[in-house]
Amino acid sequence: MKAFFTLVLLFCGTTLFAQDFQQAKVLFADGKELTGLVKASSVGEKSIVYRAAEAGSKNEKISSSELTRIIFTQEGAEPTEYVPMRLAYNDKMSKNAYWLRILSKGPVTLYALNGGFGFQRSGFDHQVSDINFYVKRPNEEAASSVGVYFTSGAQGINLNRNFRKLAGRYFADYPELAAKIENKEFGVLDVLAVVTAYNEWKGAKN
Repeated sequence: MKAFFTLVLLFCGTTLFAQDFQQAKVLFADGKELTGLVKASSVGEKSIVYRAAEAGSKNEKISSSELTRIIFTQEGAEPTEYVPMRLAYNDKMSKNAYWLRILSKGPVTLYALNGGFGFQRSGFDHQVSDINFYVKRPNEEAASSVGVYFTSGAQGINLNRNFRKLAGRYFADYPELAAKIENKEFGVLDVLAVVTAYNEWKGAKN
């Protein structure tokens, strides 16, 4: 599963945004819906760039604050869904919401946030890309960080140790799973397997 999940992350982090406008459904806070084309790279900005699917339609900007969900629908692939969410790290909550991609749904939903930065080394530009993982239960106000994985430009330091610390604490209500995390049976690239195991356990209890 780890190798498959890695490939999924690399695909989602590059393919969607490598193409410009994508077929998508846009959901508004007031209940309105639009189906057309959305510039994928505008997701997460103050405004998304939207264009009706009809030939000759012009681009228009829609304030991200008006939206509750963006669902990209690529032919032959599962829909890619984004939602705005406040973030929590070490019990500190962000003031603003960030647009997160949903990776799996259940009693705990798993999200991803693509990031990156650049710097110069020896006179050359260097780019680093990463994916931050977040989890959230329905009754929680913010999505909690459980780790980060670098997709290119860096290997990172103590990524699995950080994952074990954050995930072990978050899933502490399932002691057997928390013990496996803390005993190094899972690393950051096993986050989907961890969430799946937790959701199966939680579902069996209800």
